Amino acid sequence: MTSKLFMPKLAVALCATVLSLAAHAGIIGTQLDVGHQYDNRFDFLKTVVVQEGNSDAVNVVLGQNNYGQFGYLVDIDSNKIDVTFHYPVGSTWFTSSSVINGLYLSGLSLDANMFKDTAQITNNTMYFSSGRILVMDDHTIGLDFQRLTLSSGLTLSITFDQPAEVDEPASLALFALSAAALRLARRRTKRQARA
Repeated sequence: MTSKLFMPKLAVALCATVLSLAAHAGIIGTQLDVGHQYDNRFDFLKTVVVQEGNSDAVNVVLGQNNYGQFGYLVDIDSNKIDVTFHYPVGSTWFTSSSVINGLYLSGLSLDANMFKDTAQITNNTMYFSSGRILVMDDHTIGLDFQRLTLSSGLTLSITFDQPAEVDEPASLALFALSAAALRLARRRTKRQARA
């Protein structure tokens, strides 16, 4: 491939790659409040900065018996939530008089309606259904565990889509840089053709 064809293609490829990475950022780097709701009471647990991997995992402790603590572990990634239950002995029912008895996630970057509309349950060993995903407000979702029989090791995974967070000034600067590179390559090609 000649250099006069290589430069414009390189500029276009770089621009497309960077823009596609920015467009699929999901909720990585955003803050979410994680908590548990029980009997119409919200127990705030922790604010996490969403990251890939389990460094942002939150352990939700619901109580303790003679054998140890019981509850669940929540791990949030760019487009997936994993919940793993841990109970030291036997199983338990989530039961209360409230509308929801389970996990809630809240944050300004979370589009709750889009979450519910795109949610796919991909791993489910506890009979959790999509009807148990609740939109509590525009930026808060709930996962209702009401009346589910749970035991240690049960898991739930939900994938979802969220609007991309694109930094517009950086995107525009990248576009301008790519356009300038294309123009420079075109000018160089015209000069070489005249010579």
